[in-house]
Amino acid sequence: MIPMRRGDVVWLEDFDGKHCRGAISSWWVNLFGHGNSRITATLQEQLDTGVAFAWPERTRLCVCQRGMQHGVLTRPRGNAAYFMPPYVITEPHIQTMTQVAREAILRAVQE
Repeated sequence: MIPMRRGDVVWLEDFDGKHCRGAISSWWVNLFGHGNSRITATLQEQLDTGVAFAWPERTRLCVCQRGMQHGVLTRPRGNAAYFMPPYVITEPHIQTMTQVAREAILRAVQE
């Protein structure tokens, strides 16, 4: 494992200044990239003010609501929303689920 100093969209930088393309499959990174300025600013605001943002609950609810609006089945469980894709899934199904999640998370961040 190589420790990284910072990330910027798809690029990572190690402590020696070398750059490489990130290949992590986290939802957050896939949807928003490394070092997203809006997410970073929101987290910094939470640290500065001590006011916690209800990310998990708000995000889960937004994903489930958005999914219902677009015919994407989800199941809220704990602090997550699980997608329930069709048994035979196609690339357009995957794109729709990803777009629904992205739009819902953006909405949760903006509220």
